Amino acid sequence: MQANPTDLQRETTDEREARITESIQVIEQVSAEATCADQPKPCRRIWPGPRTKLALAMYAIAYHESKFAHYVGSGHCEDGPRSARCDNGQARTYWQMHPQTCPEAWAAEPGSHAELEAAARCTVRVFAASARICSAPGTKWWAEGMPSWSLIFAKYGGQECSWPGGAAREITMISIEQKLGAAKVDP
Repeated sequence: MQANPTDLQRETTDEREARITESIQVIEQVSAEATCADQPKPCRRIWPGPRTKLALAMYAIAYHESKFAHYVGSGHCEDGPRSARCDNGQARTYWQMHPQTCPEAWAAEPGSHAELEAAARCTVRVFAASARICSAPGTKWWAEGMPSWSLIFAKYGGQECSWPGGAAREITMISIEQKLGAAKVDP
């Protein structure tokens, strides 16, 4: 992933790599929890699909919402470019969580590991709710097939399920999956 230009002024390449690695580890941990992969029993499954697909979706959301910018991850949205200041200061974290959507993240220290984990868990909850909302009426989306990823991404972004911006996020997810070869190792 290319560095956000504002990040190059704030951190070294090694610091950026460590920050992104931490984010990926949290995404892996939370996606495992949400799918009950390698989790102690009993486990309440929040996401019915494959863990790897959920992790890819979480990464794609964060990429589109914040580009994993340092100023966002460190809790300093006011330092970003005018057009990219966390919904004008109303959101935090790479997934752009608002306080009413994720009070757990807002209760944590800005830029902390606790905030990152809380926001990742909220992302899964919102994403699962988006899948339910965008599924065909009267269907059990987890059993009868999920709606398209584009629809879920659109709703996650606070739009109608038909919002065209969801497609860009799906394309990002597919691109990452192809680069990683994740389809071949998806449990």
